[in-house]
Amino acid sequence: MLHRQFTIWAEQSNEDTVELIAVDGVLEIKDQLKQYVDRGESLEPMNLLAFFLDTYETDAVGGATPETSSKTKPGPKAKERIAYLEGSGHGSKRRMVRNEGHETIPNFVGDLFPPNNVEELQDFYYASMLALLKPWRDLTQLKAPGETFAKAFSIFVSQVDESIRDILDNIQYHHVCVDSALQKRQQQMTEEEAPLVSIAVDDTPQDGPIQESVECIQEDVEYCQRDVDNTLAAQFAQEDRLFAEVALNIAADTGIWGNTEESVTTEWKPFSDMATMDDMSNFSVLERLVQEVTKDRSGPDKRNEIYPDLDQITRVKDIPADVQVIGDHQINMDHANGLNEDQRMAHDIVANNLRAHLEGRLPKQILMIVIGQGGTGKSTLLNTMMTTFEKQGAPHLLAKTALTGVAASLIGGTTLHWFAGLPAQKTPQSDVWPDNAAKYIRDRRSKNLIPPLWLTIDEAGMCTLDQLTLLSQVCGKARTEDGRSNATVPFGGMNIILIADFHQFPPVGGNNVALYCQPVQRNTAMVGKAVYLQFETVVILTKQWRI
Repeated sequence: MLHRQFTIWAEQSNEDTVELIAVDGVLEIKDQLKQYVDRGESLEPMNLLAFFLDTYETDAVGGATPETSSKTKPGPKAKERIAYLEGSGHGSKRRMVRNEGHETIPNFVGDLFPPNNVEELQDFYYASMLALLKPWRDLTQLKAPGETFAKAFSIFVSQVDESIRDILDNIQYHHVCVDSALQKRQQQMTEEEAPLVSIAVDDTPQDGPIQESVECIQEDVEYCQRDVDNTLAAQFAQEDRLFAEVALNIAADTGIWGNTEESVTTEWKPFSDMATMDDMSNFSVLERLVQEVTKDRSGPDKRNEIYPDLDQITRVKDIPADVQVIGDHQINMDHANGLNEDQRMAHDIVANNLRAHLEGRLPKQILMIVIGQGGTGKSTLLNTMMTTFEKQGAPHLLAKTALTGVAASLIGGTTLHWFAGLPAQKTPQSDVWPDNAAKYIRDRRSKNLIPPLWLTIDEAGMCTLDQLTLLSQVCGKARTEDGRSNATVPFGGMNIILIADFHQFPPVGGNNVALYCQPVQRNTAMVGKAVYLQFETVVILTKQWRI
């Protein structure tokens, strides 16, 4: 497994000189950056990400050198060990080059990389991406003298291959999702607060002035407590307004404004706009950057005391926050109160989909990934989801599986292979293989795969691209025959949650078969990759509960 952290700060002192400083409080991280700077000449084309991803440090014992690695020898090919630059102080240490098709993935410890669409962070973003993806030995090589980071980044992107562009896109995927969710939330709030009003102007020639007829199409508009609360929240509180009016009257009576005869209005307005969700997100990023630069906090961190509780602002007062309405019934959701914000987000996505299903609507299929390290509450989230289904009288609509028997026992589920009747040995390349199974296996598939609305797969980091294809095929076969779906929909239209920590156990029994790998030229692997790329709902659990 790979755990690497680096931070690159760009400090522009004038238009022509840019000083780049590598900063981190841990000496070990600095040493690891020095390993990259001192890499051997044959590793010169490697960028920082590829260096730590495709090589690792080892002693100069055995293995191959660049001079001997090309010689033909019987048996497995020896891994290449490359020395650091002479005189760089690494002694007998070498860099071992990993074999092609390895499944090591990077884990960037700390904050996410900055968004690329915030003006105040753009130089920081450009410098970070250049330092991560452009080969360099000296930080001054990241850009030419007198060149801006924006220009250097633009030139770099125009010269790289598609794989580097994919990395850049994936780094921004989280920010794009957050921005999209915020915009959708603000649009919904705006639509709720502004009922539709149509104004029709009658421009028919008349003897008198043009008559305007106003048609207010509000017959179908229903107002709820949320509308009242939002309207009140958008204005000053009545008590504050009364205090202000009294104060203004006293000030006028005492002549504090002189002998002006103009009346003092009490219709005062805010002197600044309220911060939007986008503003709060940008301020939070800027605050973290400032704290990292200064490394000196004069007092305790009290940010939680000043951040607004957005749930309190938008909460519907006539329905408690821990109650959901299903049809004519209210379902108590106390069991979900212990979830943190990220867990609650994943839970609510599933709960809202279930609610739409129970109300007779046809919710869109959701292919979802929940990612989190050990101890971030993945099993707790899954158990809470199960309780939600039970309280709504629909436990049969949620199926729990895992890739191993131990993991399945911890969540009260079954193994994915048994649940779906997947082949344990060979991977069939034909689409008709589900029909060749024994009758008892076909009956089990129908019993397990037709009823559920949601299927959860724990320890999905051990799942292969081929297994994902086979699962989609058997789900589609069972649910199509039952009339639940058509053959073109992945997994027969069933909602899927992959619960994983890709830095734990990789798939067993082969290389280059993990979900995040580029597929080999095998039908089931290529189809599995296409299916995996449709998992566009991603929730990342970051809060550590166990440690």
